[in-house]
Amino acid sequence: MPPYRRLTEYERSALLDQRLLGMAASGGRVEARMSTSAVVVTGKRVNHVLHLLLSLFCCGWWIPVWLLLAAFGGERRQTVIVDDYGQIVSRLEPMGAVRVLLVIAAVVVLTIPIVVLGMYAWR
Repeated sequence: MPPYRRLTEYERSALLDQRLLGMAASGGRVEARMSTSAVVVTGKRVNHVLHLLLSLFCCGWWIPVWLLLAAFGGERRQTVIVDDYGQIVSRLEPMGAVRVLLVIAAVVVLTIPIVVLGMYAWR
């Protein structure tokens, strides 16, 4: 006889409900819900219109900040699953290729003014 018993779908669903209540209390929102799994979203979307206006107002100096916020900020999705034995597994979505490209672009955009300013400082 195994040390752990298999839970019914109703028991697993009740465990998931408890976890989702805790995640909702800390700012998460349920995007999709199945009987024993759910997708929870945390964070808020990046306000691109605001950052565009800031970039225009600051003559482009805000663009690296905007790129970094677009790469690391915003919404994050997490899949929560309750297995047959009641263990709760949470998986964050991996960092997509678009986010990696945004980080590279931010580093390049940050490096150019530093190099240009450094060239003028050494004259």
